[in-house]
Amino acid sequence: MRKRIFRRDAEAAGFALSLMLSCWAYLADPLANPDGVLYLRAAQAYLAGGVEAAFGLFEWPFYPVAIGLLRQASGLPLTGAAQVLNALLIGLLVVGFVSLCREAGGGRTTKCSSRLSLVTAFSCGKVF
Repeated sequence: MRKRIFRRDAEAAGFALSLMLSCWAYLADPLANPDGVLYLRAAQAYLAGGVEAAFGLFEWPFYPVAIGLLRQASGLPLTGAAQVLNALLIGLLVVGFVSLCREAGGGRTTKCSSRLSLVTAFSCGKVF
């Protein structure tokens, strides 16, 4: 039973670390990159005219639609909704990657290094 709890703790720690680094990255540089501007414009088009309007700006508007849906559900501004969505998706990616390393037979050191490398690569980089 102890091993199962540790597995969940390792993934939870990776998720929490990812969220903290995402907040730090946003506070360090809150401006969106050029792709981010397109996503925000497509999300705005989705809110104003639906999925068809989003398709008019971007061929794959699923991410901008998700931003728009989160904005509608939370009341956050579009940039805030995009940052929250990014932080959650990166956190889920870290959890999945740590789980994959565990299932592949990685030990504690492998899981810690996988968590750290993935978290820093996405959270410190300019994803949005």
